[in-house]
Parts: sequence; structure tokens; C-alpha cells
Amino acid sequence: MRTNPAVQWGVGAVFVLVRFLERIFSPQALHRVLSPCIALRVAFKRTHRFFALPKCLGGGTFQITKKQRRKNYLNTTLEFFPEQLGTPKWRDRLQLIGVEHLESARHRKRPVILAFWHSGPYFLMRFWLRAAGIPASTLVEGESQNRSVMKRLKDGVSPFPEIPIAFHREDELRETIQFIATGNPLLIAIDVLTGKQMEVPVDDQCQFGMANGAIRMAMRYGAELIPCSIVETDTWRFQIRLGPPVPEPVLASGDAVAIGKHLLDAMLPTLREYPEQCTERLLKQFQRVEAKNESSDESIRVDELAAR
Repeated sequence: MRTNPAVQWGVGAVFVLVRFLERIFSPQALHRVLSPCIALRVAFKRTHRFFALPKCLGGGTFQITKKQRRKNYLNTTLEFFPEQLGTPKWRDRLQLIGVEHLESARHRKRPVILAFWHSGPYFLMRFWLRAAGIPASTLVEGESQNRSVMKRLKDGVSPFPEIPIAFHREDELRETIQFIATGNPLLIAIDVLTGKQMEVPVDDQCQFGMANGAIRMAMRYGAELIPCSIVETDTWRFQIRLGPPVPEPVLASGDAVAIGKHLLDAMLPTLREYPEQCTERLLKQFQRVEAKNESSDESIRVDELAAR
């Protein structure tokens, strides 16, 4: 992707500046220094409209406020120095819950698919996992040639630089498969609109529109399928919650809806606890169940999967 040289220079200057500030300030001081700049940027952004929250998420209304947007922008600045997140001044700002599920899969030399959705600072998950010594990558949309200058700069300073931080669905599928085969964890979103979709019941009034790419890939390559969520519990303090994995008999059954239901049941409690960290993209996937609506999703036999 061709980029205007002036834009490249500006992007590079911001990247270098933020990295310099991180070196000289504590996390608390860095947050105070960056906050006015972020507040000014958000002040000129449009106000998001209100959405009705489904009853399965507590009901009421939902809006991404400017306060939440400031938090989101401030969180993105941590992507500028991912290799520092494992150092003493940052390390205790992440609590990793359920890491034993990853360790168990590694011990058994099984590939790992981490199913996530767009809630909380999801864009930091791969960086925090790498800072914790877990060389995770993410399957993203588009082609590798269209990756932005800023993202390439961030990629270059990530822990495990020899392992790509992202694989692109359009032109890096072979590399993605090779990455999974090595036993490294791959993050795949379940709330995107690309690929095959299915409806997973939440309760008798609500269903979730789920992309089943993570499920299909786990079944095809014999991977452990582990739900994964991230939340910001306090200012620049985070939790990544892993598991429990989808039981092997459920995966082997080929019942994609049952597998999706396990993922939902594992991830919904975190979303209900932190509804303000939901995104519009995720919220739109929750749909009211229409009367006499019958799912047309069929079970996928493992022996048929490779042919699809």
C-alpha cells in the first residue's frame, strides 16, 4: 500500500515520541502526559448514538461515551511499546487468568485457537500475551500489502519479532496453517461478518450471530479451542481471561452450535460484568429471537469438514 511521504513522516514522529515518553516516565506519569492530547482528539469526534441493550446483557441502553473513547485511545498507545510490557514497571498491570489451559495444551503439543470478540481493549491481547511469554498472533481481514505504516512499526518492536503478529485472511492462509501446526496460539474473532455465520442461542429471547471460522479451524486441525476475553479493570490495569476450553467430546461431535454455545457461556459473564467496554460491532451481533424461528445450522461431521 502506497502512503504519502508526509503521512509516513508524521506517523513515524508520533511513534518515536510516544516511545521516548514511555522511557522517561512511569506508567502513571505517562498517562497524565498523554491524557490532554487524547482528550483534545476525542473532543472533535462525533457522539455515538444510544443502543438498546438486550435483556441477556442486563437491558437498558448503551452508548460509547467520550470518556470511554478517551480510555480506548489511551489504551492504543500501549501498542507503541509492546516490548516494554514485560518489563518490571508494566508487568504487574496484567493479570492472566486461566493460563493453565494454554500450558496444558502446550504440554500435550496441541495447536491452540483463542476465540475472542471485540470487547474491552481487544487490540492489546496479542501484545500482552507476548509480553507474558506466549507468542500469540491474530487472524485479521484483508491482505498483508495493505497493512498500515503504523501497524508495521508496532509489529517491528513486538516480542518474538521473528513470529508475525498478524496473519491476513486473504493472502496468508498457508502461513496461518503452518503457524497453528507449530503449537502457537492464534486469536480469531467470533463476531466478524466475514465467512460462514451461524446463530447461537443465548436464551429463549436472544441469539448471537457468530462467525464459525474459529470453530471450523479448531475442528480441522485438531486444535484446543479456548475462549478468551480482556477487560480493563482500572486505569491501565488489565485482565485476560482464558477458558475453559471446549471439551474434546463436544468438538469431536461436529455440532457447531453446541461448540458456539460453550464459547458464549464462557465469555458472557465477563461482558455482563463490564458492559461499558462493549463495542457497537459486538452489540449488533445480539439479535432478538423471532417467534417460531428455527435454526437451519446443521452439525458438521469431522470427516466431512476437510471437503468444505
